[in-house]
Amino acid sequence: RRMIPAFGRLFRTLVEGRVPTLALVRGQCLGGGMELAVFCNWVFAEPGARFGQPEILLGVIPPAACPLLPGMCGPGRAAEIVFTGDPLAAADAERAGLVAKRVPDDRVDDEALGLCRRIARHSAAALRIAKRALRAGESATRPAAFATAEHLYLHDLMGTRDALEGLTAFLENRQPAWAHQ
Repeated sequence: RRMIPAFGRLFRTLVEGRVPTLALVRGQCLGGGMELAVFCNWVFAEPGARFGQPEILLGVIPPAACPLLPGMCGPGRAAEIVFTGDPLAAADAERAGLVAKRVPDDRVDDEALGLCRRIARHSAAALRIAKRALRAGESATRPAAFATAEHLYLHDLMGTRDALEGLTAFLENRQPAWAHQ
């Protein structure tokens, strides 16, 4: 009775978190581990990784995966993952949209750090708002997601110093100097 609400709080922290998140997966990524990984913005996996929701084999369900997976990989594939409990190879998880990139084991860290460096070049203020807008698109109807993104743009983003700096830098043909505010 205490574990599931605590797990839910962890997922809400990821969803509501202010920074983009990345999971690196090597080996088995099952049950709560898979739920945790797919709640991140990206999943990088080594080719031998395996993903699965085997809870059904224990007579229970994956409470975080059930509402999340249909939007990620489609209702049919989500049902297969949850109803069978069968693990997916990394290649199948990538085709299903659960893995962003398969990377050889000796390159996983370098690839992840490379992505993080590319992202870190940008305004932290804009990244935080972009994450909120993307999450709204995952959990709302399309019209509601558009309305949320528009509101975030007009009322949150345009109130930041970085939005003004970025647009001004573009017009002045120079690189922006981010304040991350």
